[in-house]
Amino acid sequence: MYKALELQDQLVLITEKEKKRRKKRWFHINELIETEKIYCSKINALYNEIAKPLVDKNIITKKDCDIMFSNKLTAILMISKKLTEHLSEKFVTPYEKYDHESLIFYEIFQKTAPLFQHYSQYIKNYKQAREYKRELLQSNPKFSNFLDEVEYTPKLNG
Repeated sequence: MYKALELQDQLVLITEKEKKRRKKRWFHINELIETEKIYCSKINALYNEIAKPLVDKNIITKKDCDIMFSNKLTAILMISKKLTEHLSEKFVTPYEKYDHESLIFYEIFQKTAPLFQHYSQYIKNYKQAREYKRELLQSNPKFSNFLDEVEYTPKLNG
């Protein structure tokens, strides 16, 4: 009888430990989803408030824009939206409902992982893009003025 009570106490302890572990995991999952939503909105604002208007208003050419953003901004925006959608769809109920978060993450990242090559290309071009931006700032007054105007746009800050 003593061993049965001891075993029952251990089961309760394990259950409480598991609840804490799941609650902690759920916190991190939600943090990831919220961070990805913010990142997605920032990339969307970068595209809609800077990249697209620069070309639409003929301030710079599409080629200039592609050089500055590695021709990857729309791809990165799409990846971020897809990842946010997948995470938000899969993790909608309270943490107690999930036994297989790792498997769910694996499935989501398996779907989106091939798309992450766009990030590496974007990062590889970062130094060249900054140099190109610096050159445009010096040689194109319209570009410089435009960036001065949008610098404090609320969608781009905060």
